[in-house]
Amino acid sequence: MRAAVVVLTLVTVIGPATVGDDPPKAAAVLRSTVISPPLQLPEAKQPVYGIGINAELNPKGNTGKGTLTLQLTPPSYDEYGDFVTGTEVDQVVRKIAAHVPPVTLECRLSLEKVGFIGRVNQGGVTRSLYKIEGPKVRSNLYYATTGPGLTSGRLPIRDKDDQVQFVVELTHLKPVKYKEGEGPPPVPCHPGCFPAGTLVRVPGGTERIELVRAGDLVTTIGRDGTVSPTAVQTVFTSTNRLFEVRTDLGTVVTTSAQPLCLVAGGFRPAGELKGGDRVWKWHDGRRTAVIVKEVVPTGRTETVYNLIVGESAVFVAGDFLARGKPPAPGQIQVSKPSAHGGHSTPEID
Repeated sequence: MRAAVVVLTLVTVIGPATVGDDPPKAAAVLRSTVISPPLQLPEAKQPVYGIGINAELNPKGNTGKGTLTLQLTPPSYDEYGDFVTGTEVDQVVRKIAAHVPPVTLECRLSLEKVGFIGRVNQGGVTRSLYKIEGPKVRSNLYYATTGPGLTSGRLPIRDKDDQVQFVVELTHLKPVKYKEGEGPPPVPCHPGCFPAGTLVRVPGGTERIELVRAGDLVTTIGRDGTVSPTAVQTVFTSTNRLFEVRTDLGTVVTTSAQPLCLVAGGFRPAGELKGGDRVWKWHDGRRTAVIVKEVVPTGRTETVYNLIVGESAVFVAGDFLARGKPPAPGQIQVSKPSAHGGHSTPEID
């Protein structure tokens, strides 16, 4: 028996009624990071690299209904264990795994028991245990949480002898709340963005920027370099010309107007950076000052993406500290929020 522990993110959003005759509580969207080594589950012929659940509980919190999604596209790594995205600048040709459509199954949740197992010299923790079943769900799945409802917990996967074989840890993300009368944040219009394949730092790893959706958690960096998880409020796309910002510790590909963080404080659009300027890069788990060598056009015009995580919140894209700022609305196309998870496809919930 082997144990696999994988961190998932749970996002609470308001959704339509889907459970029984009573209106459900808020919908819960659970996503995993890449599972390595992958799981072999009977619902899929290929190994499972990610798991997603989109479910709702009834007001009593004892039953629910939703979908279970299995991510089958394997991640691609370089020799250092970093994800291969196709945006590497060292001219080395690396193979990227082909996309495999995910398996999505209907599922239902039912409260099986509430209890705890005590430990010597430790206080007991009460947990609710939900059984996860469905017409095509063959795995022996449960969801254990301290509650109330679908809050932080874990997904035990049992074998045919009813013994827990794998455990998938889950964390809870509270919904983004806006003040009454203010409405949602304004739609940004500036062309500061990053091309597809740019890796954004998220709790527990990285995610391609084109796969991030409203409600997802990303890692934001405070003025003193501290990190914190922050919910994405809006995701948008545009089309723009790309530039390379070359430094003494790597290169980031972005648009001319994308603000990058200066070591001296404040921000400067990438296209206005000069040789000798010092900007912040995320390296070995902390902010590192790097020196700009030059900024050069790539000659490419591509679809680009950016994240709104607050008026001046700083997130990490391509391992460089970048600001997402929401200016006046109306000049770009806002992508529709869509639940997903895993490393390489937006279909997983």
